[in-house]
Amino acid sequence: MPRSHDDEAANGAVSRPGQVVDSPRSLLIVLVLSVVLFQRIGVPLGGFGQVPVALLAPLTLLGYGLASGLVVPDRTRMRLYVTGTGTLVLLTLIALARGQRPSLLSVMFLVAIYAFATVRVPALTTADVEAVLDVVVRVMLIAGCVGLLQMAVQLLGVPYEDWPARAVPASILIEGYNTGDPIHYGSPYYRSNGIAFLEPSFLSYFLGLACVIALHRSRSMLVISVLLLSLLPTLAGNGVVVLLAGVAVMLLSKRRRRLKVLVPPVGLAVCLAVITPLGSTFVGRATEVSEQGSSSSLRLVEPYVRVMPATLDDLPALLLGAGAGAATDFLDSLGIDGLLAPVVPKLLMEYGVVGALLFLLFLLWCLCAGALTAERPWGVGLLFNYLLLNAALLQETIALTTIFFLVLLRTDREDPSLMYRGPAGPPEGAVEAP
Repeated sequence: MPRSHDDEAANGAVSRPGQVVDSPRSLLIVLVLSVVLFQRIGVPLGGFGQVPVALLAPLTLLGYGLASGLVVPDRTRMRLYVTGTGTLVLLTLIALARGQRPSLLSVMFLVAIYAFATVRVPALTTADVEAVLDVVVRVMLIAGCVGLLQMAVQLLGVPYEDWPARAVPASILIEGYNTGDPIHYGSPYYRSNGIAFLEPSFLSYFLGLACVIALHRSRSMLVISVLLLSLLPTLAGNGVVVLLAGVAVMLLSKRRRRLKVLVPPVGLAVCLAVITPLGSTFVGRATEVSEQGSSSSLRLVEPYVRVMPATLDDLPALLLGAGAGAATDFLDSLGIDGLLAPVVPKLLMEYGVVGALLFLLFLLWCLCAGALTAERPWGVGLLFNYLLLNAALLQETIALTTIFFLVLLRTDREDPSLMYRGPAGPPEGAVEAP
């Protein structure tokens, strides 16, 4: 039976022959897949580095969404964005005037990435959200199986090899990441990255997210088992953080009964860890936070110990910042491999107190409403990964994923910052903003 015009309007767009992205659901599915699957591919810019396809493709989709009406601006978030990013651009110009050499490319990336947090999808329904979440789970099931296969063939004696590095030109592969590294120094076994992911930690991150979504959506024990077991060969904590935070949120909600399905997979994961070289390594990485120079310390402790004092000792830099890119340059000068600059230290060092506060106000307004809710149990883990565990301010995969799941994947009925009203008026039951 053909759809009526009213049915098509209710779905946010009128389908056109040959048009792939013709609804909010399809737009968001293509957008999230472009972030997840193209994260290793970039467009070379000569001496200026690379522009990730995982940013270019979503920007193209955002432009299409705005032009077609599938996506519209949110007035409150837009004002905060203009204020925050405008201040950072102004501080960058001041840094240039003071004779500093800020990274203009960093500012451009920041403006582009956080434009996604200024829009909403007005025709998005709960059914659309659930469909997008199910696609993410299915994609990560495939990626998890690839990661398990990567480790399995190594345990059978086949040496690790990065197949994309052989298949595509080196100039279009994103540089600067440990795409494959041994499970420990001198080991012949390499951590799994699922082939398409920048690092094992990125595979872990998305597997943890998919596992929480699967629990939330009451997926089968088989699905949850595969996702959980796939975390092991990554030997990375990002996904474990998302998973544990999600479980904690669900324990405090009415969905706590769904967590019983975790018992058999966790038991199986422990058994698999014990009979392979992964178990002791995983335990060691989980307890290394207090060890100086460890991966966890370089993410959670040392950035604050090293970056913050350098910022506080320079009053002009504390007020106005040392310029975009200064935190990266400072960390590079220390020569400590793996030392990262999380969001807050990076903003403070590069843009000073004023710029950091205004931009953080924008970030927290956009992200917290989507994170602190039992209806989105993955939110707290994503927020922790974004703010504390990664150098995520300009890392397009982490930043865009956080924005996608905490901002874009919200219906109008649950968006407290909603100010824009289309010609049809507010959704039924919504409270009109002043």
